[in-house]
Amino acid sequence: MFTILVVDDNEGMCETLGDIFTSEGFKVKTALSGLEALKLADENKFDILLTDLVMDGMDGVETLKKMKKTSPQTLLFAMTAYRADNRVKEAMKNGARQVFEKPFEIALVVNVFKRSMAE
Repeated sequence: MFTILVVDDNEGMCETLGDIFTSEGFKVKTALSGLEALKLADENKFDILLTDLVMDGMDGVETLKKMKKTSPQTLLFAMTAYRADNRVKEAMKNGARQVFEKPFEIALVVNVFKRSMAE
């Protein structure tokens, strides 16, 4: 069973993605900020990080940068509703394997996660 850390400053999004990924067989924890995510990563091992790019405080790019350093075994992914945002390029430059555009197809994301874990 793979463990996913979902990071989004929208509590409803965290709950929804947490429920969906759990129903797909993943173990899921959620965080409402990059700082909270880093604290969870200090206490837990995560196979996958999925972070929103646009958040108050520490944004998703900064979260990716810090996770890459503190948890190099974690596969990094991002999501955003702002595809044209420069943060998408920054996310890819800082370790994101893929950036999903909201709203996204859950089956696609699940398949990408499973394929990535099989590599």
